[in-house]
Amino acid sequence: MNNKIFLDDYILTYEKSCKYLSNLTDINYHNSKRFLVNTIGTTNFSFPINSYEIGYGSNHVVIIGTTHGCEILSTYFVIETMINFLLDKSIYEKYTKKYTFHFIPILNPEGFIISSSNVYENVFNLNKKELENLCTTYLEKYNIDDDNALKQICLPKKYKKVLKSSLNYILYKDLRKSVHDILQDCNLAQDVLPIWSANGIGIDPNCNSIHKFNEIAEYKKVNKYGKLRYNDIPAYKPSPIGFHGFDPLTKKCPETYYLNNFIQNLYKKNLSSKKEKLLAIFSYHCTGGEIFSYPDLSICSKSNYDLHLKAIDNYRKYTNYIPRDENLKFGYMDYYRSTLEKVISMTIELSRKNGNPIGPFSNIDDILEEVKLNKIALFNTIDYISSII
Repeated sequence: MNNKIFLDDYILTYEKSCKYLSNLTDINYHNSKRFLVNTIGTTNFSFPINSYEIGYGSNHVVIIGTTHGCEILSTYFVIETMINFLLDKSIYEKYTKKYTFHFIPILNPEGFIISSSNVYENVFNLNKKELENLCTTYLEKYNIDDDNALKQICLPKKYKKVLKSSLNYILYKDLRKSVHDILQDCNLAQDVLPIWSANGIGIDPNCNSIHKFNEIAEYKKVNKYGKLRYNDIPAYKPSPIGFHGFDPLTKKCPETYYLNNFIQNLYKKNLSSKKEKLLAIFSYHCTGGEIFSYPDLSICSKSNYDLHLKAIDNYRKYTNYIPRDENLKFGYMDYYRSTLEKVISMTIELSRKNGNPIGPFSNIDDILEEVKLNKIALFNTIDYISSII
């Protein structure tokens, strides 16, 4: 993997991301590289959920960004990795013979539109230093809010005052109306729009999973609000972050409904084909510098658990990220790593810094170095997984 950065447009919007992806599609079509665009589903407001298929190898790898709308760094990472992969001839030739990659840069287009459109209005005319200063201020306020919450100090959230926000920045009328209604029902102001994680009807795709869905529903009857700086945002009903939905893998959360169909169809290769198999799923999030990849031992086999331990250790040695094993599992990736035999499923928090959506950009050189390390970790871990499965 080429140890450089190709994409110098750090704060992406939905429209800018689509333009980059469209250009990649056109360029590689004319270069006769195997580059297919598959729409695996559409959102509640008819935005496509696209997978970009590259390569023709028998080992299938899924790489996902922007499960949460405000995790804009993850979209940057996936598109940057695609560009690097396609422009580095040696890497392309090595990996496309053995693997087929399914890149999903924007799993949650609606949440990404809501968050990034509001962020962009604050940063579009800033130079690098000005951007870093704004992001540093945001990160500092964000961390103060967390500290106050830990100390049970009840004060207005400081992070909300750093970025100007407006429903009018959301260009799509029906989506804007839905967000307006959710804010009203939750008694929230427009200043939460930059941290919008859910889809356009207020369901958080990461929470809408089969795995421990009923336990999470019961938990949120008691713990009705988000944690730390989000402890004024409802998590038990449609809201900007944390609501699990009314049913697991519901069509009202098409992001995970269609993703699950897509992954399960790939997994069928493991059961029916001696030539092809789903090897790994990588879901990228944005803050904490952590690896979540421990399966639920009450469900998965001991051998599958041990395979994940080895994969965690391999990824960690390139990034020095911290493996985490949470007691309360609820993410859709927890379901895959616990139920898909001999398929490694990893959730990676890209930045060691806190503060979605822009905290990671408080030092751009640092975050770009982390992006480089994660690209190296990703492809080396894929090779390692292939060697042990």
